[in-house]
Amino acid sequence: GPRPHPNEMSGGDLDGDQYFVTWHPDLIFPKPNEEPMHFISQPKRELSKVETTDIIDFIVEYIKNDRLGQIANAHLAFAHTKKEGIYCSICLRLAAKHSDAVDFPKTG
Repeated sequence: GPRPHPNEMSGGDLDGDQYFVTWHPDLIFPKPNEEPMHFISQPKRELSKVETTDIIDFIVEYIKNDRLGQIANAHLAFAHTKKEGIYCSICLRLAAKHSDAVDFPKTG
């Protein structure tokens, strides 16, 4: 169904996301945009009661798994070096991992 424009552009929810909008012909893609990928969100970890140890465990897991920059850099490198570009199987797997990494603070 219809979605807000920030969400259409990049899945944004206006929580600090930055956008660049232009009508400059040299910066407009020569073909239509591809359909967005659909990722299955990881289930949220819900606790009936939050203890201090739960908070500590979450922070430790977050720090241990904070690989968003590495995943993004790897995706960029493979997209530029593989013949299939962003459609190569490595990039598609990295895109899914990137989605999970972005959602980790919300899902645990």
